[in-house]
Amino acid sequence: MILEKRTLDHGGLLAIWHITEDTDTLMGMLDHDPLLSKTVFSFQSEKRRLEYLAVRVLLKELLGKTVEVVYDEHNRPSLADKSYNLSITHTGEWAAVLLHPTKQVGIDVERIAEKVVRVKHKFLSENELSFVKEEVEKTHLALMWSVKESMYKALGQVIVNYPVDFEIKPFEPFLKGEINAVAHQKSGDKEYNLNYEVFAQFVLVYTLK
Repeated sequence: MILEKRTLDHGGLLAIWHITEDTDTLMGMLDHDPLLSKTVFSFQSEKRRLEYLAVRVLLKELLGKTVEVVYDEHNRPSLADKSYNLSITHTGEWAAVLLHPTKQVGIDVERIAEKVVRVKHKFLSENELSFVKEEVEKTHLALMWSVKESMYKALGQVIVNYPVDFEIKPFEPFLKGEINAVAHQKSGDKEYNLNYEVFAQFVLVYTLK
């Protein structure tokens, strides 16, 4: 079921889906397409099927029609008709999409869980780790992971070193707000202002650049 649907500034569209349905139910929400069915049932994992379908149901919810998503050689998604720039994400029972007609987009959802604590040294610098709030560590780290994922998607780069190439400025997490970060590139630094929201079990971060 749809959890959130928002119209953003300058034509941006965002939506979040809570995956409570089974494959057949989600399939029934889309136009009958033999190619879609073939793709869905090529996935061995039921979880992967549900994520794939939830994203396409969300796109139909936002655009009022079933649209085709294509992938490049690096598995980056886009709409076949190029009407919007697209970013997609899913974690656990949640999926989300972000669309904009002209701006580069990046969106990420991350569960608030112990896993992000175990891998924090893989995506954060020592400076970034120094301002993580211990009392809300899992939430703070989940937001920081999602910031870097969102920037990665918006940049469209293939290979990045998260602790080095992306720098998050110190922030204190609230239920919602903005986070400032910088992408260090050979062509020069690029500043990002990312929006975030903390839900009961996951965080959402997105950027329009």
